[in-house]
Amino acid sequence: MVGDPFIRQPRSSAGYNITWTHRRLTLNTNASIRGAVLDLEPNDGTFACEFEPRCLFRNPGYADTNAGFTFKLPLAAELFGQLNNFANQKFEESFGFPALRLNFMAGLRLNLPGSSNRD
Repeated sequence: MVGDPFIRQPRSSAGYNITWTHRRLTLNTNASIRGAVLDLEPNDGTFACEFEPRCLFRNPGYADTNAGFTFKLPLAAELFGQLNNFANQKFEESFGFPALRLNFMAGLRLNLPGSSNRD
């Protein structure tokens, strides 16, 4: 209907990405902030609207916050870590698809020499 909100389109959203580098260390933090949206019933989508009186739901807003680091090692190697959803929020970007709670990823990245474009 005219004037109704769009499905999965928030009235307001924001985000940031801040990166700081000092010598071999890089620190990063970022966030995606989204207001509440109108969402569909996850199993049947718009098909449910023909048979059920309640097929649209209010999906509350959320802030997905992350932080990470990279430390450059000798011989083109990097040690990295990423803390995801460090506010430990429970949210679903779309109903039926829950985001991971607080989680951490770490590893060693090797940058090997060579050409990536071979014809």
